[in-house]
Amino acid sequence: MKWYYAFEGQQVGPITTEQLKHLASLGTITPQTLVWREGFGEQWRPAAEAGIIFSAGHTGAENAAYVTDTWAWVYILGPFLANQVVFVWALLHSAFMVSNAVFNLFFSLLILALSISAFIADRSALRGGGYAPPTAWWWLFYPGYCWARRRVLGRGKVLMWVSIGLFLVGAAESAISYSQHLHMSKHQAVHAQSTTTSGENSDSDEQETL
Repeated sequence: MKWYYAFEGQQVGPITTEQLKHLASLGTITPQTLVWREGFGEQWRPAAEAGIIFSAGHTGAENAAYVTDTWAWVYILGPFLANQVVFVWALLHSAFMVSNAVFNLFFSLLILALSISAFIADRSALRGGGYAPPTAWWWLFYPGYCWARRRVLGRGKVLMWVSIGLFLVGAAESAISYSQHLHMSKHQAVHAQSTTTSGENSDSDEQETL
C-alpha cells in the first residue's frame, strides 16, 4: 500500500506502510499529520484517524533504523572543497592552469570520483533504512538530489539550503575561472602574434640592409 503525507505544505510520497510507521516512530509524522492513500477519495485524514498507531510518551526512535546524513554531506561538501583548492590555485597560478592540461584533468577526475562515490554510498544508506532513494539522474544536479532526499526522509532542510548555496558559489567561481581563462588565452595569442610580427620586421630590416 502506498501512502502520501503532508510536510511543510508539500505532498511527500509515495512511501510504504512500513516507511510511514518508521516516520511516525521518529516523530516526523505526528497524529495530526495529514495522510492519504488510495481509498480515501479526495479527503486527507490526520494520521491518528487513518489507522496509524502512536504510542503515548514513546517515539520508538531508539528502535528505528536511522539513515545517516554523512555521505550526503560528503557528496555536496567534498567536491566543493576540492574545487576551492583548485580555484585558489588557479588565481595564484593562472598561466600554469591554462597550460597544464594534465593537472586540470587529474583534479577533475579526482572530484568526479569523490562525488560519485559519496552519491552511491548515500543511496545505499537510504536503501538500508528502507527508503527508495531519489533517481540517480539527480547526481547531475546536487541541490535537486538534496531536495528529493528531503521529501523521502522528511528531514534535511539544512542540507538542502546549504547545497543550494554551494551551487550558487560554485557557479560564480566557474564564471570567474572561465573569464580568467579567456583573458589568459587572449593574452597569449596577442603575445604570440606580437612575437611573430617582430620576427617578420627583423627579417625585413635585414633584407633591406643587404
